[in-house]
Amino acid sequence: MIHSVVANNGFVLRNGSSGRRSSAPFSSGGTAGEAARLDVPQAFSHFSYEHTGGDEMVVDIQGSALRYTDPQLHSSDCRYGRADRGDKGFFDFFSTHKCNARCRALGLPERDAHSLIDLDL
Repeated sequence: MIHSVVANNGFVLRNGSSGRRSSAPFSSGGTAGEAARLDVPQAFSHFSYEHTGGDEMVVDIQGSALRYTDPQLHSSDCRYGRADRGDKGFFDFFSTHKCNARCRALGLPERDAHSLIDLDL
């Protein structure tokens, strides 16, 4: 399952198993509050990376109404099984992540894929 939220701009925002945030056109519905809920899993993924010193990241956070389940973990040494994409997972997440108000409230540094150093890709 992919967490989807309809944004005011008419797009569906998704936070998928790679940690990627994507969008696709959607014709109706949605509120700014619904779109803002996507900020929570994005910020939590970012927080988990920073809190572990770049060693682990929680992604693929699914759910609704701020109740999330079924996370996937990436780690620097791929210790969490086949779905753990390691450094590639970190890179893919930060390739699409845009820091949001929740990231800033947590004091997380602005980061993109190119700010990741010493990855074993």
